[in-house]
Amino acid sequence: MRRKRGGFIDSRLSVDTGGNWKAYTDTLPKGCAVIGTVTIGASDSGALVRLAGTKNFVKVNAGAVAMLNQRAVAVALQMAERQQFKPEMVSVEEWERSQPPRIEGEDKPEGHAGSVTQGGSVGGFQPAPRCH
Repeated sequence: MRRKRGGFIDSRLSVDTGGNWKAYTDTLPKGCAVIGTVTIGASDSGALVRLAGTKNFVKVNAGAVAMLNQRAVAVALQMAERQQFKPEMVSVEEWERSQPPRIEGEDKPEGHAGSVTQGGSVGGFQPAPRCH
């Protein structure tokens, strides 16, 4: 949150790619792509739209267009995609049974969660490539 004279501005941003964007506007910028809905703070909501020419994300509410923080929208969209991923969950006991036996004298054998292997992977998992 940012501080404003006499109070705070709630600048949290969330997106819903399946949100009912039609509830916020009956007009759209020509040639745009509708992504879903966007909410800034607790209640400032609108249709999340990507403009055709500049590819900028904007919030459309009752035909009024407001520029959004492009980086914040990109992060929120990445988080929305990650929330759709639901890995299979197991109990801690089951996870421990699936791990290779510990070797006497080694704190963390290669392949255990938390161990770093050659190439920078942690626990056998490779970090995701960075997009620029």
